[in-house]
Amino acid sequence: MLIKEKSTVVREIHVAPCLKCGSEDIVLSDCGYSTHNIGGGKCNVCGHVATDGVCWTAGVDDLAAIWNAANDISFLIRVEEKKIFDASQRIAELKGKAGVVPHPKLKRDYPGKYVRTLLDLRNGMGVIPAGSLALIDHQSPKGSSLLLNACSCCGFKPIINAIQANDIEFVE
Repeated sequence: MLIKEKSTVVREIHVAPCLKCGSEDIVLSDCGYSTHNIGGGKCNVCGHVATDGVCWTAGVDDLAAIWNAANDISFLIRVEEKKIFDASQRIAELKGKAGVVPHPKLKRDYPGKYVRTLLDLRNGMGVIPAGSLALIDHQSPKGSSLLLNACSCCGFKPIINAIQANDIEFVE
């Protein structure tokens, strides 16, 4: 036995007002091609257009998403904030690289040099976080002995031994 069902779905889709003139008179359309289909929206007041490539089965929600990506202020703010965040991360990374100098050729030249830890270092007293600055106190066949700055709250001055050269980078 076959049962037939007839249904109508009504959805409300948010379409942002035009970024250029503020009008809400927007026409969403695509060219209807099966390949290289372009779709989006156009403001009927100022003629502002926002288009992008879409699938040949693109619906109104896809076309609205293209229009909104170019005209929805909160979306545009999120995009710009992400760019700022990514740029600040990159700047911090570059600043971290600033002042990095090559390793001395001879390990006997290591003592007295300042280094930055590249990963979390552990010993019986605790964890030294990656990025900590330290002074190489002495060098042994097992590795470097790092002397770190005293803790600002308790005055504890950690020393960690047997640190390999690939776990640190030398800084000015």
